[in-house]
Amino acid sequence: MPGHNFTLGDIVCFQSRAPVKLPDSFEVTALMPQRDGVVQYKIKSEYERFERVVQEDDIELVHSDRPANSNVPRHLRN
Repeated sequence: MPGHNFTLGDIVCFQSRAPVKLPDSFEVTALMPQRDGVVQYKIKSEYERFERVVQEDDIELVHSDRPANSNVPRHLRN
């Protein structure tokens, strides 16, 4: 069972399956439970009044305040 690769506050870009113009970046606002084995998130753009629920495969990291190796166990870090 895969875990979440993104965390609250991460800035991501969203690749919509529909041919629509989207804002350039979104903030991860919630980590959602998996649905049918697929990791999901809520994301929000400052230019929209609503949140979107998206699958992990549909977003890419733009910026994170986490250290680059924060997902590596402390004893394995350089």
